[in-house]
Amino acid sequence: MVDLWNIVLDKKGNRILFSDDGKGFIRQDLQSFFSLYKSSKAFNENSIGKNGSGRIFLLQIAEILEVYTKSVDFTQMMNFTLDRTYLEELIISGQQSPTILPIATPSWWTNRETGTSIELKDIDWKRIPTEKKIIEEFAEYLSPNIAKLVRINGKKLQPRSIFGEVIEKEFHVKNLGKITIEIFFPENGSRGDGIKLGAYNPIISLRELAELSPNPIPSELTGRTISGHIFIESINKFRSHDSKSLDDNFYHSETLAEVIEFLIKQVSPLDIE
Repeated sequence: MVDLWNIVLDKKGNRILFSDDGKGFIRQDLQSFFSLYKSSKAFNENSIGKNGSGRIFLLQIAEILEVYTKSVDFTQMMNFTLDRTYLEELIISGQQSPTILPIATPSWWTNRETGTSIELKDIDWKRIPTEKKIIEEFAEYLSPNIAKLVRINGKKLQPRSIFGEVIEKEFHVKNLGKITIEIFFPENGSRGDGIKLGAYNPIISLRELAELSPNPIPSELTGRTISGHIFIESINKFRSHDSKSLDDNFYHSETLAEVIEFLIKQVSPLDIE
């Protein structure tokens, strides 16, 4: 169980460092890490990185990705490097095995028994929001349980602007699989883009879905008076690493109608007072 995620934005050193105090990489984690779109975290709701595509996005903002980890399987510090050449080979072949070496513990590593740090080098800072913007907005893209554990240069994220408690419900729906709902209420009625729909990541605005769908979506869900996320695992099968694949597939599938039916019958009647 991770107690803290630290993100250090180091412009002077031209690097970004992500660190946690979790269990570190074990052998099965390494196997999924070196395979595209696979993750050993897929069914862990309290983890970040469940789709196995994070390396693609990280290597769009940095030239080099260094991983450092200690775990019950690797009690000595282990290190391996990924770069964009590796990513190209991974996309073509589907699986690679970079060299994994034991190394001396870096000076910046705290006294953690286990954990993982990912160091991004040679950053394209034009693609990185400012520290202030990340602190103000990053919590909007995370579950409340995860957001409270994240630190940006040692600073807590600004909580979502909500009143009352976040409504969290979980459903298991035939054909759609597991569905998790997190709905919250902005302090002012105009904030946010309404509820977003996704498979662990918010990728579709319900407002957009309402415009494209032939089936009606309740106005109380698409309005701007409430915000939140609805995570539907089955949507993942329609998306590749680009948004166009979702447009071409999901919006023309039978699954779309099932999603709309679920929203109308199960989400709309939720007691949100």
